[in-house]
Amino acid sequence: MATKKYKNPSHHFIGPGLILLAVITLLSAGDAPDGGQVAWRIGIGLAVLVFGILMARTAVNVTAIEITVRNLASTKVISWDRIQGFDNRISLVIELTDGSTVHCTAVQPTNVSRVKGRGYAQRVATDLTAELAARRGRHEG
Repeated sequence: MATKKYKNPSHHFIGPGLILLAVITLLSAGDAPDGGQVAWRIGIGLAVLVFGILMARTAVNVTAIEITVRNLASTKVISWDRIQGFDNRISLVIELTDGSTVHCTAVQPTNVSRVKGRGYAQRVATDLTAELAARRGRHEG
């Protein structure tokens, strides 16, 4: 199985867009009329830059061996044998055999698909549930 990468389609633009906004904010700091505004612009620019970089890195990567969940502030690597199932709440949720859960911020329903009633997170949960069932069938058979 080749690596599959899941990420909400709109997230492909949010990270780079925030990074661009941060660079513009940082570059405009030199045009500020006083030192206090320079400091504020630099602070806001750096905060937006960090958030943009974190948003750009979010993803769910699926391989034959494991699922890697890269959220804003953490990365979790989960082997298939630790996975009980998948659910679609406010984001994709991986349910583990020990009863704990892992929420995937990169896989959330888009606003348009929420209105339609079948979001991106639901499609990913369905795909991964089918993959999990196939794996269990191969191991049991």
